[in-house]
Amino acid sequence: MPMVIQFMAGFVTQACFNVIQALSAILQLARASEGNAIHHFIPLVLKGGIKKIIVISSPHADLSLIKDIVMENNALYVAFKAASNVIIAKFSSQYKRDGALTFSVSHEAVKVGHWDVRRYLFPFVTYHDF
Repeated sequence: MPMVIQFMAGFVTQACFNVIQALSAILQLARASEGNAIHHFIPLVLKGGIKKIIVISSPHADLSLIKDIVMENNALYVAFKAASNVIIAKFSSQYKRDGALTFSVSHEAVKVGHWDVRRYLFPFVTYHDF
């Protein structure tokens, strides 16, 4: 029988608790990585002529894509990218009045050899086989 841990108002299993701890670490990393980088470089960006900050995101952070596709073992990656997009959106709203443009761009599907991209993503994104 799996060990059950009391967590907040309910009970969760040890495996679920481990996922919650991993998710917490991922979200702290998301806040620390892009958030701190932008926070430290924004004074230089605001002094420059071209006031743009571009962050590379992932199609996995798009809610319209991930709610319809079943892909195994990527929930924490999706959470990291979604948190990153929220951080970028908050920086965008904060520095818009100073003339800085902050946004994230997402690449298309990339063939890496782990699974058939066409089977999962064909109705949603274009695919190029190089």
